[in-house]
Amino acid sequence: MNDRQARNYIQQISKRGSVYGLDQIRNLMERLGNVQEKLSIIHVAGTNGKGSVCAMTASILKESGYRTGVYSSPAVFSEEEIISVDGEPISSQEFAELITKVRKACLDLQSEGLAHPTAFEIETAAAFCYFYRRNCDFVVLETGLGGELDATNFITHPLCSVLTSISMDHMAVLGNTLAEIAKAKAGIMKAGCPCVSAVQKPEAAAVIKKKAELSGCRLYIAEPDRLADFSYDEKGSYFKVLSEQQLQNIFVNDKQGECPKPMPGHQKTDFETELSGKTFYCALAGEFQRQNIACVLSVMIALREKGIQITAEAVRAGLAIVQLH
Repeated sequence: MNDRQARNYIQQISKRGSVYGLDQIRNLMERLGNVQEKLSIIHVAGTNGKGSVCAMTASILKESGYRTGVYSSPAVFSEEEIISVDGEPISSQEFAELITKVRKACLDLQSEGLAHPTAFEIETAAAFCYFYRRNCDFVVLETGLGGELDATNFITHPLCSVLTSISMDHMAVLGNTLAEIAKAKAGIMKAGCPCVSAVQKPEAAAVIKKKAELSGCRLYIAEPDRLADFSYDEKGSYFKVLSEQQLQNIFVNDKQGECPKPMPGHQKTDFETELSGKTFYCALAGEFQRQNIACVLSVMIALREKGIQITAEAVRAGLAIVQLH
């Protein structure tokens, strides 16, 4: 198929609707060699802020010297923009080549009496094949809908999971209460894999905490109060990063003694010291970015604790040039 034919194929398949579950994408990726198992993935779910968190995370990793793929939907202008490496969308030619490859695997499934994958599953498979082809060091993966049964959640061992702010959305599929929706989105958490969560409403926070305990998943709460003197204008956002002690003092003095407790075994890292007390600029503007940036900083701390080399200067550079596509 050429580019036009590939797009037409995706559009035709999308008219068949979608199936919420993981069996089809697992079957498809098995035919494609399960290349996702050879990639280091940061998996992002939530209601608000996913796009910003993905963009900032990828920008910092790129500035740290890592080749970074991003899969983020839906497309705004073209199908290709949902798949990118180091900020550059997949070319039309490579998109067509990979959709052709995935289509063949889909037809093989059909010939065996299995269901044809959905349009989102086809694009997801093509994205993983592309990231593997490009030898990506990291992949920032955004869920399409929900989390637990979202087509991206067939991955088995993410490097880190991220839950941005959760509110009522997709109720016909995810549930009618905030707790039900949080449970669906928290389904991306995996045993032994750290998870960063935005500060959530009590109903959602309780679900996430319970999931972390049951999964043996280390949970980082991204406290936006860590970003002091936060302000923004039409150019972007500005803030200073507080030290752990300064953050605890805020909770003790201003929040009726609700001092955040470090996770068991947590040691203050050199990276946290590097970040503390410095002023940063982020090219994304808005009060809501305060929580998103806090999530991203917590992700970087979690990655550093895994031994991944990320510096405060890479954080500064990545935030300063980040763009939403």
